Amino acid sequence: MGIGNRLCRALVVGVLVVSPACVPGKPLKTVTIFGSPVTTQTATGRASDRAGFPCIVVVGPSDCAAAPPAGRVRVGFVYAYDCTDIGIKDCWRWQSCEARGFVRFDLGALKGKDVISATLRYAVLGTSPGASRASCGVSLFVARSGSMSLATPGELTTGDLPDTPSVAGSISVPVNGPVRDWVLGKGENFGFFIDGPAFAHSRRDGCDAVNEGCDSILGDFSLRVEYADP
Repeated sequence: MGIGNRLCRALVVGVLVVSPACVPGKPLKTVTIFGSPVTTQTATGRASDRAGFPCIVVVGPSDCAAAPPAGRVRVGFVYAYDCTDIGIKDCWRWQSCEARGFVRFDLGALKGKDVISATLRYAVLGTSPGASRASCGVSLFVARSGSMSLATPGELTTGDLPDTPSVAGSISVPVNGPVRDWVLGKGENFGFFIDGPAFAHSRRDGCDAVNEGCDSILGDFSLRVEYADP
């Protein structure tokens, strides 16, 4: 009986789901990495300014959201600008928040394997009201250092991430090249990072209230790898 006619069964080992693929002449396997072998972290940056004397600006709560729990990341930006109406013209304040999400998969179980394909999947668990996208994750990068900050260098994988999840409720991105290189030891695995839309704000003139933002929580990360043994 050829391999194309065999019954394929999935094997679950811990948080790795491995299943052989029935492809005539080439026995392939598929592993899905999720759960504890996945490391996530959110890097954030904040900036603010306000009018000086004689303006009296009441300092309220931060417009920047808190970091999400483990297993999730925040990506995007929030920009808030308003005025304190105390009868003095052009009293203002603004605050901007930026967030970048990092995700890294432990690929130790695949060391030396022949990677055929790799797909990154994640879910959009929440997005700020009024955002122009269902997902504020816009660009995916391969991290080139382990610093996990807004200054971390990266190599662009795609600058056009889907703005809406699929019918299945997740976003899928092919990442064949980086995963293949990591598995073969061609460079250290610092994982990926996701950036939101580009934004650039500074002090605004006048006294108009402005609130802009595109800020998402992403989670349920998994990496599906199809490979063959050497």
